[in-house]
This record gives sequence, structure tokens and C-alpha cells, in this order.
Amino acid sequence: MKKSSLRKNTLHHKSLLRRRSNILGSARLIKLFDEQYDPETQVNQVPLRIERLDELWRNFESVQDEIEVIENEQEDFAESRQEFHDLYFALKASLTTKLPRNNPMPVNQEPRIVQHVAPPPVQQIMSVKLPELKMPEFDGQPEQWIEFRDLFKSVIHSNVQLSAVQKLHYLRSSLKGDASRLIASIAITADNYAIAWKTICDRYENTNYLVKQHMSALFRVPSVRKGTSSALSELADEFNRHVGILDKLENIDAHWNSFLVERLSSLLDEKSLIEWETQCSEEESPQYTDLLEFIRKRSRTLQKCSTSCNSSSTVQVKPTKAKSTSSHVVSENVVKCPSCKQAHALVQCDAFIKLNPNNRLDFAKKHRLCINCLRGGHMAKDCRSSLCRTCGKKHHSMLHLPTPVSNSAVITPPNEEQMPNTSVYSYLFYSNHYISTAPVSRNDSSLHAAIDQPPSPSPVVSLDRNESEPTPYCAQPPQPLPPATSLTQANNTFESIVFLSTAVVRVRDVNNVYHYARALLDSGSQSNFVSESLCQKLDLKRIRISLPVSGIGQATVNVHYKVNIALASRFGGFEQEIDCLVLPKLTVSLPSRSVDISRWTIPRNLPLADPRFNISHGVDLIVGAELFFALLESQRLTLADGFPILQKTVLWYVVSGTSPAEAQKTVVCHVATEQDLNAQLERMWEVDDFDVGRALTQEEQHVEDHFMRTVSRDDTGRYVVRLPLRESSIPFLGDSYKAAANRFSMMEKRFAKDDELRVEYTQFMEEYLRLGHMEECSRVDGPQFYLPHHAVRRPESTTTKTRVVFDASSKSHGQLSLNDVLFTGPTVQPTLLAVVVNFRLPRYVFSADAEKMFRQVWVHPDDRRFQSVVWRSDPSQPLKHYHLKTVTYGLASSPYQAARVLNKLAEDDGDQYPLAAPVVTKRFYVDDAFAGGDILEEVAETCQQLQELLARGGFTLRKWSANDPTVLRHIPSELHGATSPTEIGRSMATKALGLQWNPITDKLSFQVPDLENLDIVTKRAVVSEMSRLFDPLGLLGPVVISARMFVQGLWAKRLTWDEELCEEESLWWQLFREDLAQLKKIAVPRHVMSNYHREYQLHCFCDASSKGYGCCVYVVGPNMDGEIESKLLIAKSRVAPLRGLSIPRLELCAAVLGSQLVHNLRTTTDFDGSAVFWSDSTVVLHWIQSPPSDWKVFVSNRVAEVQRLARELPWNYVPSELNPADRISRGTNPSQIIDDSLWWHGPPFLRQEAESWPDFPSKPTTTQDTELEKRVVVALVTNPIDDSIFERYSDLGKLLRTVAMCIRFGSNCRRPKAERVYGNLTPPEIDGALKAMVRLAQVSSFSKEIHLLKRSKLDFEAKSPLRNLNVFLDQFDLLRLDGLLKNSPGPYDSKFPLILPANHRISFLIARSLHVRTAHAGPSLLLATMRQRFWPVRGRELVRRVVRKCITCFRCRPTDYHQQMAPLPAARVAPSRVFSKAGLDYCGPFSVRPLYGRGANVKMYVAIFVCLAVKAVHFEIVPSLTSAACINAIKRFVARRGRLIELHCDNATAFVGADRELKSLRRQYLEQFKTDEWKDYCLDAGISFRFIPARSPHFGGLWEAGVKSFKYHFHRIFAANSYTLDEFTTAATHIESILNSRPLTPLTDHPDDLTVLTPGHFLVGEPMFSIPEPDMTKDPVSRLSRFQELRRSVQNFWKLWSRDYVTQLHQRSKWRTPSPNIQKGDLVLLKQEGLPPFMWNIGRVDETYTGPDGLVRVVLVRTNRGTYKRAVTEVRVLPIDDPDDQLHSTN
Repeated sequence: MKKSSLRKNTLHHKSLLRRRSNILGSARLIKLFDEQYDPETQVNQVPLRIERLDELWRNFESVQDEIEVIENEQEDFAESRQEFHDLYFALKASLTTKLPRNNPMPVNQEPRIVQHVAPPPVQQIMSVKLPELKMPEFDGQPEQWIEFRDLFKSVIHSNVQLSAVQKLHYLRSSLKGDASRLIASIAITADNYAIAWKTICDRYENTNYLVKQHMSALFRVPSVRKGTSSALSELADEFNRHVGILDKLENIDAHWNSFLVERLSSLLDEKSLIEWETQCSEEESPQYTDLLEFIRKRSRTLQKCSTSCNSSSTVQVKPTKAKSTSSHVVSENVVKCPSCKQAHALVQCDAFIKLNPNNRLDFAKKHRLCINCLRGGHMAKDCRSSLCRTCGKKHHSMLHLPTPVSNSAVITPPNEEQMPNTSVYSYLFYSNHYISTAPVSRNDSSLHAAIDQPPSPSPVVSLDRNESEPTPYCAQPPQPLPPATSLTQANNTFESIVFLSTAVVRVRDVNNVYHYARALLDSGSQSNFVSESLCQKLDLKRIRISLPVSGIGQATVNVHYKVNIALASRFGGFEQEIDCLVLPKLTVSLPSRSVDISRWTIPRNLPLADPRFNISHGVDLIVGAELFFALLESQRLTLADGFPILQKTVLWYVVSGTSPAEAQKTVVCHVATEQDLNAQLERMWEVDDFDVGRALTQEEQHVEDHFMRTVSRDDTGRYVVRLPLRESSIPFLGDSYKAAANRFSMMEKRFAKDDELRVEYTQFMEEYLRLGHMEECSRVDGPQFYLPHHAVRRPESTTTKTRVVFDASSKSHGQLSLNDVLFTGPTVQPTLLAVVVNFRLPRYVFSADAEKMFRQVWVHPDDRRFQSVVWRSDPSQPLKHYHLKTVTYGLASSPYQAARVLNKLAEDDGDQYPLAAPVVTKRFYVDDAFAGGDILEEVAETCQQLQELLARGGFTLRKWSANDPTVLRHIPSELHGATSPTEIGRSMATKALGLQWNPITDKLSFQVPDLENLDIVTKRAVVSEMSRLFDPLGLLGPVVISARMFVQGLWAKRLTWDEELCEEESLWWQLFREDLAQLKKIAVPRHVMSNYHREYQLHCFCDASSKGYGCCVYVVGPNMDGEIESKLLIAKSRVAPLRGLSIPRLELCAAVLGSQLVHNLRTTTDFDGSAVFWSDSTVVLHWIQSPPSDWKVFVSNRVAEVQRLARELPWNYVPSELNPADRISRGTNPSQIIDDSLWWHGPPFLRQEAESWPDFPSKPTTTQDTELEKRVVVALVTNPIDDSIFERYSDLGKLLRTVAMCIRFGSNCRRPKAERVYGNLTPPEIDGALKAMVRLAQVSSFSKEIHLLKRSKLDFEAKSPLRNLNVFLDQFDLLRLDGLLKNSPGPYDSKFPLILPANHRISFLIARSLHVRTAHAGPSLLLATMRQRFWPVRGRELVRRVVRKCITCFRCRPTDYHQQMAPLPAARVAPSRVFSKAGLDYCGPFSVRPLYGRGANVKMYVAIFVCLAVKAVHFEIVPSLTSAACINAIKRFVARRGRLIELHCDNATAFVGADRELKSLRRQYLEQFKTDEWKDYCLDAGISFRFIPARSPHFGGLWEAGVKSFKYHFHRIFAANSYTLDEFTTAATHIESILNSRPLTPLTDHPDDLTVLTPGHFLVGEPMFSIPEPDMTKDPVSRLSRFQELRRSVQNFWKLWSRDYVTQLHQRSKWRTPSPNIQKGDLVLLKQEGLPPFMWNIGRVDETYTGPDGLVRVVLVRTNRGTYKRAVTEVRVLPIDDPDDQLHSTN
């Protein structure tokens, strides 16, 4: 069966692969069509090809899904899917562009493309987070089938975006139990989904069976025994659920009504049933729906009554004996009261409670008790208990002296005989574990302290357990006061203060360290908030967002960041991560004022979430409704009427509610966040941020793409746009008609009072209708928005006095406005600064206004439903509905759309109007055009083209003005503005962007606002009047900054907004505002340059003072007469921040401001000349000329910004008295600036040649400020856990004894002297020290895992070393392994071993200690021993390292050391004469018989010379091992083989002596011949010895191989026979010839050539002293003589040697990898043959010899017996502990 199913799946898989291949082939055919497309003959095929392409998309998605299901994880599907997607989208885009305009895509294709093909549109993420939709589950229960079927069909079955395979996956995952087994055998294919769904439906879609089940369920519904709110609500819901399902299965008609009423009423409790029967009418039959509504209404009523009773009722019951309770706290010492010596705490003592606070304080001092906790053993300054709950100071609440209350009266209570002789239980502490009570004397005066009411109804503490009646907390009715006790009572004339729920919580920072923060629990907030200060303290990672937050009165503030905070309870047991929005300040201090609670009866031991809830202080965190209700628990304490309640939460008890107190001045309401006006003022003196440019955001790019995709033009040329709506937010708009109708009703009331307003308003709306900008409509189905509208009157307007403004920010019923669902769009017009500056450059200029610019752009008919309005001209008529057809002022997107349409017009038709197009894109600000040029005819032509270009888009320009009438000669006179000659007698000033431009005089003047007389000068009035000073060019900067400095001074004094200023300040402002009228006399020439060629230069001056800083820019250049002139172009200023920046830093801020301003001028305006910067601060000039990295962050960032913006521009020095920026940094009165030539024209040297400019001062720059700003690099290394103690000890025993003594010392310090412990350490103390060290190591290595275990979480990270272990924390917070041996009879440590970190020092010390104790056991035994108590992570690696590091074990079994084989020396691979460089070694001894006679045998030796280049050998018979014999052998060798340059040999005595003798002979020889020629010759002929290290035969492997070869052949020739000297010499010579005939490499590559290259080829034909010869290998043989042929053969031998033999020497036969170099100072064992390793000498490396490759192969070792040079193979490095080997925990 399995084989057939597998074969079926394989065939189906192959079929799917073929289908996918066919789909790809079809798509490639369409691609071929696209590449060979002929627009003349194939245009009609394009729609059909697109339709076919969409069909291929759907087929491919279905086939690919099935392939992925079958292949599962065996293949990477991204490549095939990506290939088809890329091909599809490329073809779809290309074919769409080829669609004919008159033949768009078929309509029936678009929905399918949207549903199946097109990717989802970009949508704005909603600010409301919806709950996660959980998939329905069905386990086969018939009662659950209907609900499962409906939910699955709506979520999965009807979802067209899911493929059939995906639906089948969802179906299988939703089915459980019997239902899952029904379709378990159905394969997952697209065709099988319908079969599976039908199988499930056929099985459970049994109507009769379902009806029977739900009918039975109606009879199984339990009746209500007690008529509580929850019981009635559950009855109604459960009963109606079954009725609803029955109604779906078969219609429940009227005949069912009586049955349902009878059945449901029989389930009611007695009281509810009586009330229902009373309510029913005897004439009409009761209806089921009426009964259901009655039950639910009664449930709500009971709930309200229960809440009211729980919060206000006080029930008094008889005292009962406290039940015995168990406590989990075990204490060995019984606490004794110091007052009565009984077994209770002092705070529970009746005698102590009887005392007044003064006597209690004396008692505490007398008995040397802590006045903060009333316990002994410490002082108050060291006490960690909570503070006084009344005043927050460090003393006990029972010692607090109550504040005297005025208007008090003395009340005489009844006699003592009237009081029962009982005691009162002052509190009953309720917790999850135990209930404790403490008796309080009936004479306690503090219990019945004055609480603004007579003492008889004393407050009662109650516990609300969500029952019908609260459980009392006072076990005894309150008793009257004893005689002679006075009670102060305050008059009940105070207003109550409201406590909001606050709690002190723990919050975790980025380093997992907890901090305390005060949180406000606010159920009225949809979000959580955190203060900026707490966010910075925790150093949390911020996520960039842009979210408006609204509060009371629709006040809105934008939030830019959110963070994730881990919040935990101070008492443990709760921790939760929440997302919080970051705000600079959350709320005012809570409560609004501190409250005295000394007279409250809060239980002493009650754990409060906020112990200082009554002390007014700040809030760090606001926890919103997302978590609020999850924090609440059922218990609640009620103090008394008019007092707050104590609600239990997971953070413990919070105090909330009203309390008698003095009238509070501030009402706190959450959450209404509104930016403080003071914060807005602070922006004036904040240091400027850097403007580094900004690209379009994703949202802005979406708006731009939406515009380009949807914009079109109608037949008249006007543009039609679509509103950029947030599609996801449209369903939440809600109903806005009611708000719009109400607003219009208010306007009609104004019309009734102001007839002129009514007429103008009506004319405006009638004009809308007349121009076709508004059309009547009716209410439509679906989303629609009505815009409220109101009037804005502008009497100064020359056209429209009254404008109607449409309010798109009005909230609808869904709490969203139209602007909330509209994208704003990017800024597409130039800045105001660029327009105004460019307006000052040309000689001839003009201005014009686009009439009703917004209303010349149509809105698409489909979007006009969002621009609905109501209007009627006569109140007697019904309200009519209209659609606004044009872009409407008041919508968030309208400015962008209107400006973008202008730019689009320039793009579309600008090529026909080349002069007008740049004006539209660069010279428009909103609807005003300001442009010009230097050629009169060209400017006039520009005006004509501009008018014609805008007319093509439906725009009309009016109010034309120009400084020369000729400019407007093509413009109709009726469109002229204030420059028309017919307007004589009227004001010739036209307001231009806040400046007054007179086109007749061509000058700029300033409009001074008419200020009303002030009777009282307040900060509000000053700020209001200052904000009316609008100066976009900064020409009045010195005046404006004076006002800003004055306002800053008011802010620094913390004056309220309506507080009257002092006399001096009021007088200053009055004189300043009166002096403002002088500004009307200022007239600044508009044209800054008089020459046509615009030969100018920008000069920027920067300066700062302690109050402000700024810059001013001048244009300098020749006029028409050639004279240099300078004029002020623009200026900018800032008020200095109050944080106290130094003057050099402020000067640097001024330099940054000037750099930004000049950079802005050169990039956004038509200025293209050079620029020069000036500053009077030599410190700043020095900073700017230095690298930014030399300075601190503040200076470094700003210097880098200056260097970036003012790249390659000069910075010069200007004296302070000649710096015009001094005016703008210090401020000036209005009258002083009028004739200030330095301000308007700059210093005189600007109008002179550059040679006369100021030089740098001769006095050197002061270095004090420079040195202070120099960057100091500080390396800060943080180690939160100090585990350095492990490094101080190499022995575990010493470490444990030290730690144990420290623990004993600390314990003795806390104990009385009599209980202290002395003497030797005990085993428990050593064991405790070991556990302490293990705990420290575990915290250092497994901090994250321990933190998760404390939170009862076991989901460790994937990289955690404890991931595969079951671990737990014991009672000492030690990590232990929870294995499979918990039921074994062994000890606890063996069943639950302690976890040891893998690479921690403590693990190494423990393992080494056990290694020594087990007599240096091997790794396996050592690991087994360790695991009897410890479980080391990666234990085998640990024990192997311990054994390997053990010195004793190493000396018994030292490991060999080998270094990588060194490269061959040059003598081996460089061509040279044979035997010029050779190696020498001896072989023997050999016993040789005398040549004649019977003499004794003599020992003979063979000296073997080996050529290092070609391996040729030469044997010499040596009679002894003396130096003389060696020298003679060398002489014979040189005589036969030629000159010997280098001789390599070992350190044998004969060789060393021969070297010494040869050197002596050479010295004597050179002394005989003092001439230079003889000296050079002798030096060349000298032999240089090269000795290898002692006992290192592998350094001379070449001659050692020669020795081996000689012995091999010699023993085979003579075997065991004796031989004479002659025979011995003959045999040696014969062996020499054999070895010199060994093949090195073939001579040729020919297969028939059997000759090879041997060392013998190099030994023939070379004279003793050869002369240099030319290369004959390339010459033809026929041209060579016999001698030349001989030399040519020798040269060929060397060429073959270099080409074939040397290349074979590349590969290393052994020692291929390098080993770590032996270091100087290492301890080593010196290998000694014949001795066991543990008897080898120990030495220290004195020197190392490094080869050319950097590897050490020879070392000099010093021992107690001398110094030896050895190869590294002859030493063994001891594994001494090295700091690098001590691996610490990195977990």
C-alpha cells in the first residue's frame, strides 16, 4: 500500500514539474512576442496576451504550491518562484505600456488581477493593534460543529487569496481527535481540498442529530441558586447560544416561544422569578426576547448595586477568634518585645501603643533601637526598611508627630465605665499565605485620630472579595476614647483630593540591571508611556515612529520613538514586557500636593505598591489599559467613607480614590498630552541641529507614486487628481454628517446676528455653485465624509473679504477626521527663503497671484464623496447635500496636490514655453509668483509665456505688478495689481510674503503691526506681540533677537503666563514696542547687485555673545560705474541656550549657522559666486583648520559640519569692532539700526581690494579653550561580576580556605560576641565556600539562564550550553542537573550534581584537585569522579585539558614536538658547480686487514661528501677520527673534485677541529701575502663550515641518506667476510660510481628514450677552474665545434636539472603544518637518550633561532649543567599554566 501511494505521489510530482515547465515556456513565448512587437499589426493582441499572462500566473501559483508541499524542505523554491515573478512583472509592465489608449484592459479582468495577481497596496499601519485571530478547532463534538463551520468558512474557506493546498493545510491543523482521523489518509493536493471539506460536512452536517443535541443541552443548563450578576449573565448567554443554533438549524416560530419562556424562567432563582412574574402582563403572553432582556437588565442592576455596596458600605460584626494559619517562614530566634518581654514585635505591644509619639521616641532612644524600624542591632542611617508613610522621612510612622489642625475643638468622650473591657484588632493582614492579627488597646489614641468627623463612627477596614456583601476587617466595633483625651477635629470645609493608582516597579535596563521607577496605572490610556529621562537612564533601544497621540480637548502631540520595557514587581512573581511611547514629560507630580496620612488606619504590615503614594513627586511610567486590568486582583481594602480604597494588584496594594484634604489647585486627567508652551519657547534657544538634507520618506514616496499613477487631464486641459487616502483607515471614518450639520447650525445663528457676514458667506457659496466647483448630491452608501465649514474674515484683502474654510480635521463618529486618513505628501515647491532671495537678484522683476489655484484642479468623481458639505441659503429650506468637485483648502493633501499639479503642468507643456517653465517650478511659493530677469524684453516675454502656460492648465494669473511698466505690456490691464496708474490715491504698497515691496520705488519696507495699549504686561502678552514680528530675510535680526532675549529672561524666572512683570521689565517692553514704529522708516533696495554680469562674492560674518549668536551675509561686487559696493542680503540669529555654553562654543555654533546659511544660498538659489567666511574668534578659526577627530564630541561634530558645508572656502579673521554680526549676537533697539552703516553695508574693507583686508593678530591664539576641547581617549572596561579571586590562586584548597575564612569573618561581624566562631575551619565551612565559588561562577557564565529560571521560564536560547540539559535552582540558587537518577538511593549531590561552566577557572581548579587526589588518574576516571558531585559542561574536553596540563603526567609521557619542515636552502635549489657546496659525514668504523702479513685488523672510516645540488657522492677512506685525518681527506677531495666553498656537517669533534685548523691555516697564509689580489683569491678559495645543531640528524638528511646507501651496498658486497685496505678502497669506489648513476629525472619525454639524468652527467668534462661561457643551448648543432658540443651537452644537463628535478622538491614528506613557536623563557625537558623521561634534565630556553619563514627550529637551552643548542625535536615544552590558557566564562 505504501509503495503504491509513494509511486502515485512520484508520478503526480513529475506531472506538476511538467506543468510548471510548460507554464514557464508559455511565459517565454509571450516574452518573445514582447521583444518582436509590431505596433502596426499586433496592437490588438496586447489585451489578449495580458489576459493569458494573468492566467499563467494563477496556474503557476497553484502548481508551485503543490510542488512545495510534496518536496517539503528538499528543495529551495525561491529560485523558481523568483524567476517566474520577475518574468511576470517585467512582461506585465511592458505590455501595459503598449495598450492602446482607446482600448484599455477588459473590465472583467481587473477584479481577478486585484484578487489573485497584484500585490497588496501599500497601506498605513494602523495605530490600533487588533488581537491575533486564533484558528478555530473542532474535535468532533456535535455541539461545536455549527460554530466551527461558520468561523472556518468565513476565515479560510471563503478567502480567495488562499490556494486550495493552503486551505487543506489549515483544515488539517484545525481538526482534532475523531474529526482529524476522517481526513488523515487524504493526500495534500489542490484537488483533495474539496473532497476533504465534503467529507467533514457529510459526517457532521446532520441536522436532526444536531437539533437533538442542542435540545438536550437546553435541559442540561443548570439553574441559578443565588441571583448574582454573574450567574444570571451566564444563564442568559448559555441558554441563548443553544437557541440561536437551533434557530439556524430550523426556524423557531411562535410555537416555540411558550416552551422557551417556560424553560428559561424555571431556571431563575426565587427572587428573580418573583420579579419576572410581577412584571408580566396577565393579558398578553410573555415573549422569550422580553425574558432574555429582563435577565440581562437585572444582571446589570445587581452589578451596579454590588459595586456601590462594596465601595461604600461598612459592616460591623462580632469579634471572632482568628483562625490558625500556617506560615512558610521558619525562624530559629523568637522575637521578644523590649517593652513587655513577650513574644511579639514592639509595634504590636499594647504598652508601647498606649504611649504618645514623643514617649515612643524616648523609649526607642533609651533602648538603642533604630527609629526607622524599631528594631535593634543597627542605626537608622543603615536601616533599609521603608520610610514614614506620612512625611516620607527616615523614622517609623508610629513616631510621626501629627501636624496641628486649626479650628479644632476638644471633645470629651464618655466615662470609662461606659466602655466594654475589650481590645480592638487594628489590622488583619491578608496575603496569599497567611493572615496575621495583632491586638491594639482600646485606649490607643492614634487609632481614632481626627479624620474630619466625630470619633464615634471610626473607619472600618474591609476586604472586598467580589461577593454580594463585603467582609468586615474590624473584628470589634470602635470604642470611645478614655477620659482626659482630647481629639482635634477639622471643620468639614475642605475639598477632597484624588489619589491615582501609582506603584513602584522594577524596570530592566539594556545590561539586565534592574532600576526602580514610579508607574501610574491608567485604564483611560490606550497606550503605555515612558519619560525621556527614564528611557535615557535605561539606555533602551529606540524604534523610530511617527504617531500622533490625542487627549482631552483633542490636544495632540507627536511621538517619535517607542521602546520595549521589561516591567517587574518589587516583590517578585510578576514580569511583563510592554511597548511604551517616549514623551519628554508624562504628567505633573502626583498627587498634586503631599498629604498627611498619619491619621489613616492603614495596616502596618500591608505591602503597598507605592510606599510614598502620599508624597507629591514625579511619574516615570504610565501603564495603559493594555495591561491595567491584567494587574488587578479580587481583594480590596476599604478604609471608610470618603477615604481611598486599597486595591490589590500583582504589584501589591495600590491606593486610589478621594481623601479629605485641602483644595487642590490642579486637576489631573489622563491621558491628555499637550505640549507646554514653555517647551515651545525653549526651541528658540536650543542649539541648531545639523541639516544634512532629507530624501523622501517611504510615505512621501508612496504619495508621489500615487499622484503619478492617478493624475489625468480632461478635455479642457484641467488636471484631475485622486485623494491620497489611507485605505486601511477608511472603514473607521464613521458618521460625520451630524457634526457637520451642527456646525452649520451654529453658523446660521451667526448669520442671524451679522447680516453682512450672511451676505458675503452666501455670495461665496453661490460662487462655488456658479463656477461648477460644487454639485448637489445625496447621501451615498459606504464611506463618506462631511466637511464642516465656517467663515474667516480678512478686511485687508483686496479681493475676497470673507472666505469659507472647510474643516477636514473635524472628528467623525469614529474618532477619525478626513485629514487622519489622508497622506500629506512631500514639499515640492522651493522654500520661502529661496524665493525671496532669488527675487532680489534680477534687475527687472514682477509678481502675480494664481486666482483660486486650489479650485482649478478637479478631484476625481470617485473621491468627491469624501468632500461632502451641507448648505442652504435660507434657513426655512431643508439642508442640501453637496460634493466639492475641486481640491479644497483645509485638506492635508491639498497644498501638495495643487503645487504638484503646477509642476506637472511645467513638465507636460513646458517645452513649448521655455521661459515660463522654470518660473513655475522654481519661482512659485503657494499661489504667488515672484520672478524676473536682467533683459527687459526677455522678462516681458516670460510674463506672456507664464500667462499662456498656466491658462493651458486652467489657471489664471492676476494682481500683476512689476518695477517697470514695460514688463507688463502683454498683460491685460484688468489683471494688473497695485502698480497700475489708474490706482492713484491708493496705497502703492503690495504685501509680499510678510515684506512690503513697492514696485514704483523698487524697495522693500517692513510692515509694523499696530499694537494695542497694554494695561498689564504679562509673559503671554510679550510672547504674543513678539510672534507678530515676521522677518524672513533676517534684515531686522538685531531687533528681533532683542525681543527673544527678553522672552528668554522671562522664561528663566519661571513666571506664569498671566503673571504681571516687574516694573523694570514692563518699562523695557513698553519702550521697545513704542520704538518699533521707527522700523517704518527703513526702505531697503530690493536689487542687491547693479551690474548685469553678476560679478559678486558672498561674505558671511559670524559672531556670538553670552546671550546669542548669529551670522549675516553680504553681497560684494562692482556696480555699473565699476565701484565696489556691499549690501546686506540675509541674516540669521539664535538665542544662546541656558545650559551655559562657553563663548568659543557659541562662536563655533555661529560658524555652523553661517556655513549652513551660505550652503543653502549656493544650493537653493541662483547665487553661484564664491564665498568668504569671517570670524573674530581665533579659537574657532584654529578649530576649523584642524582635523575634527582632535576635539571633543561637541566641537568635533560641528567642525566636521563646517568643513563639509564650507569645503575649500576660506575663513578669515575680522576684528570685533568691524564685525557686523556683533549686532545680531547682542541685539539692538529699532531706532539704532536705521542708520547703522556697519549693519546694512558691512565693514569698509569689503569695498576695498583684498590686500587691505585684516590679517590674523600677531598675538598667538590662546590655548586654554583649545586644550579644554581636546579629545581625551579613555578606555572604560566594565566587569559587573568580579571573579578575579579565581586568578589569585592556583590551588583549590587555598582558594576555599581563604573564602571560608572571609565568610566566617563576615558572619562573626553580624553575630554577638558570644556566638562568634573561632578555631580551625570545619568541613561544612569548606563546603559552603565551595558552593559560594560555584554560585559565583554560575552567575558569571549563566546569568541569562538563571534569570529565566527565576521567572519560571525554561526556553533557553539556541546557543545556550544548557539548552539540552534539564536544570533547576535549589534553595541556595545553585544550578543543578535534574537527570534520571532522582530516585536512586545515592546522596543528593550525586542525584542532582552542580553545573560547572565549561571554560571557567573554578572548573579547572576542581578538576585538577580531583586529578591529584586520584593519583593522576586518566581522563575517563577523572570525569567519572567529577560527576559524582559536579556536572561540568563539555566535561571530556575539560578533563583532557587538565591531564594535558599536569606537569607530573607530562614528565612521565612527554609529547614530541615537531616544527614545520623548513624550505630547502639555496644550495639545494640553485645551480652551481658540482661539489662547490657539499655535505660531509663519517661512516664506520670498518675492520680492515693489513695488506701484507698477519697484523691485527685496523679501524677505517669512510668520509662521505655529498653535493647539495645534484646529490653526487665522493668517498674518502679516513684512518681515524682526528682533525688531521679529516683535513687530509678534505685536501684529497679538493684535489680531485675542485674548489669547495661551503661544507655542511654536524658537530662531531673531528669536524669542529678541522674547522679550527683550517681557519688557522688561512690566517697564517694571509699573513704571508699582504697584497689585495692574493687576499681576495685566498678568501674566495677558503672553505666555509656550516654546522647543524647537535643531535639533530634530520638537519643533514642528505648525507645521512648517503651513509645509509653506502652501508646498504657495502654489506651486500662483503657480507660477513673480511677485507683488505685495497679491497675496501675498491669497494668504496665502486659504490661511489653506483650512487652517482642513480636517476634524477628522464632526459627526454620520448617513449623510446630510456636514458635518464644522473649525478654522473655533472661530473664529466668540467675543468678545475672554468671560465664564463655563452649559452649554447639555442644554437644549431651543425654550427658548433666538438668542444662547443661538449659544453652544450653540459648546459642541457643543468637545464633539465632546473626544469625537472628541482620542481620535484616542492612537496614536504612530513611535518607539513607549523606548530606554535617555542618562546624565550619556556621551561623544557632536554631529551637524553637512554634515560626514562622523568629523569631528563629541566632547562629554560635562553634564546630562539628563527628561520626566514618566522618559525623556530633551533633553541639555546640553559640547564644546571650547562648551555646546549638543540633542535626543537630534542626538547619537550612543559605545560606550565599560562595566562592565555586560563579561559574564563564567556557565556
